Amino acid sequence: AEILSSYFPRDDSPIRQYFHSRNNLPISRGEWEIDSDDEPDDDWLHQMGSKLIEEFEDVSGKEKRFMNMWNVFIKSHCVIADRDIPGKCKEFIHKYKEQLIDEGL
Repeated sequence: AEILSSYFPRDDSPIRQYFHSRNNLPISRGEWEIDSDDEPDDDWLHQMGSKLIEEFEDVSGKEKRFMNMWNVFIKSHCVIADRDIPGKCKEFIHKYKEQLIDEGL
């Protein structure tokens, strides 16, 4: 009976180690119920992309701001084919029209 008890959970946490589907990090105790593929945490990806853009020396501040806005926008949308890009450009303009005008981008 003692040997079999290791195969049955004592509480609601899993017996074996599971990993987050998007970043492959181990799921720790307390995170078991909140991991969801529908709610990715891509903040680190946006921050890294922004830092890389900031390293450009031959690009103006406004151009960097525009590139960062575009990257955040396009990474949050599913684009499968090149033919989707013109429609995404229109969506981007409609969504950020006021901000683009106000910041002179």
